[in-house]
Amino acid sequence: FSKTVLEGWETLVSNLSRFQQEKDEEAMDTNLKGVDNTLSLMENILELDSIAAPQGGIIGTTDHSRSAAAYMTSESTIVSWLFVQIESLQNDTTTYSTTEKNRAFQARCIELLAFLSQHEDVFEAIPNWAALPNPITTPMVNKDKSDGEPPLKKTKLESSLPPPSTSSTMNGIEILIQVIAPYRKKQPETDLDTELLENACIAMSSCISFSVPNMTAFLDAQGVELIIRCVKERVHAGGCGLKLLDFFDEDQVYKQGAERVVTA
Repeated sequence: FSKTVLEGWETLVSNLSRFQQEKDEEAMDTNLKGVDNTLSLMENILELDSIAAPQGGIIGTTDHSRSAAAYMTSESTIVSWLFVQIESLQNDTTTYSTTEKNRAFQARCIELLAFLSQHEDVFEAIPNWAALPNPITTPMVNKDKSDGEPPLKKTKLESSLPPPSTSSTMNGIEILIQVIAPYRKKQPETDLDTELLENACIAMSSCISFSVPNMTAFLDAQGVELIIRCVKERVHAGGCGLKLLDFFDEDQVYKQGAERVVTA
């Protein structure tokens, strides 16, 4: 894709944070629309890149071996931002209507994450998704200092969500495990749940296939045991998760994974 277009990528990601800084409940819908439009633009850039440069590489540059997805992930904290949204909405306990909106937003974030993760060179830029920089403690952009005005009250939605992690890193592999785990004994209830689950499995499959540290984190989180249980329960997550048990790399950690499948 054109390097000229990609140079604005960091600005796009920083805009996502700006949209979320507004605390006025009346502006929430407008801001959410802004986030949705930004994510749509990101998806379009990735799709156009896959069409215009099917062999990989950024059009208009001499780097013909690097995908637009790799450029995006290396030049911003978009992956961390997506995981923050996914984690914060995982245990949403608000009203039904709000929960449905949040689930749709969470599914959107997981879909984009799955799209990014299918590019192997993304993991050259960020190989360890179990130790991602936390954008809560590592801001994507410098924020203006307080002007002395009293802080605004939290909205009902913000009050219902768990507080953000204060750790300097976040474990994306563990977050994906948490997304899949609720379906270990039950079927997805809606098409949205099905899409969310399938994209989570796609993202996890790419993570552990292209990165040894991610595979190690998957084993530490008992990911193999989770998928085996899903298979035994004959739920949809079992079929989606079969790809997570296909270990083909020669590294020792993949052999350990295969041994766990046999002994589970």
